[in-house]
Amino acid sequence: MTGGSSGDGWFRMVGTEPRLVSNTSIGPAGNTWLAGSRLGDTARALYDEMSSAYGGR
Repeated sequence: MTGGSSGDGWFRMVGTEPRLVSNTSIGPAGNTWLAGSRLGDTARALYDEMSSAYGGR
């Protein structure tokens, strides 16, 4: 990937459902590798709370 890919999601299939497991957050200027932190229960709780408060559900 090239510059500007930060923030892109990393997904994996769980059964037949895609699950967001990380997002691109670091990598060198030479674009030789990318990394991102693993998203877990805390990230899910934050997502659910923000969606409820601001997502119009």
